[in-house]
Amino acid sequence: MRTIHGFLRSARQTLPKLRCSTKTYARSLASWYTELFRKHQILGAANLSDPRKMKKRVLSVGQCVPDQWAIERFLNRHFDVEVVTAQDARETSQRLAEDRFDLVLVNRNLDLDYSDGIEIIRQLKANSVTSEVPVMLITNFPEHDRAAVKAGAVPGFGKAEVENPATAERLRPYLAADGEEADPLEKPHDDPLSST
Repeated sequence: MRTIHGFLRSARQTLPKLRCSTKTYARSLASWYTELFRKHQILGAANLSDPRKMKKRVLSVGQCVPDQWAIERFLNRHFDVEVVTAQDARETSQRLAEDRFDLVLVNRNLDLDYSDGIEIIRQLKANSVTSEVPVMLITNFPEHDRAAVKAGAVPGFGKAEVENPATAERLRPYLAADGEEADPLEKPHDDPLSST
């Protein structure tokens, strides 16, 4: 608990000193909170002893807040995943060096500085430590997705396809729980119109 209080005290002291726009301040604050929850997440003992019960982990790179929220909501609706964010190439490399991820989702143009997401994919695939991690480009443009695949990514999806059942099917090989046989497209629900 002391660590959390120290972290928050440090955030209160550091963030107001930044001379930046409200948008940059909000990003900084979001990054601080993401780091806080990532560091202090408690895994259940069963998850530690049985790797099949561990959540799949997704690194989401360069999304704006509304898109990140939509993607994360979609992923959590269809899969048992933990989503961690990164804002730029440096933070992406750092997160991948520190932790295990099952999939990396890279925005075509990073929200932080509008830099090219395909360049991050090239860097990840050129690095022997990160080259085997599956990476998808988030783009609505097929020509950019083809360029990402050429750079070493697996076929991705666009933000306009987030609610499309085919998107969940595309993500299934990377995010389905080990040994999962259920269809991730729809969680079970009662249909009041069905006849019994």
